[in-house]
Amino acid sequence: MRRRYCRCHGPTGGCAHQTCFRKLPDFREVGNTLRQQYDQAVRVELHKNKNGKEYLKPLEGYSRSFANRLVYLKQSPTYCNKNAELGFPGTQDRQCGDENSCELLCCGRGYHSKVVIVNQRCECRFKWCCYVRCKTCPITTVINRCL
Repeated sequence: MRRRYCRCHGPTGGCAHQTCFRKLPDFREVGNTLRQQYDQAVRVELHKNKNGKEYLKPLEGYSRSFANRLVYLKQSPTYCNKNAELGFPGTQDRQCGDENSCELLCCGRGYHSKVVIVNQRCECRFKWCCYVRCKTCPITTVINRCL
């Protein structure tokens, strides 16, 4: 995943001397690659041959080589619903951000929005010496919660 990058050094921007190094790509590119590999992961089973040596066998009729692919043994649990066995509370009644993140987090079940007024510290000023004095201002905000 690391790539080779080179920089030129020399008078007036010439390339009289070159320094090369290996560097990881930016974080978003790494995340996108991992997500793509996750989406194309191959489910496998663990088998033993006649000699007792373990090997992985792909399921779901997958016949091509999966040497450079992500593999998994068990289906991941859904985190949308409560699962007491795994200790996961589900996403029902969970607070979410805007409509894009709520749609994903609430697993398509929808969400409700509530307008609330919250008192927050504002117009803070430093007083010599040595404390901060603030006013309390009412701020109108929207709170979204999963259904």
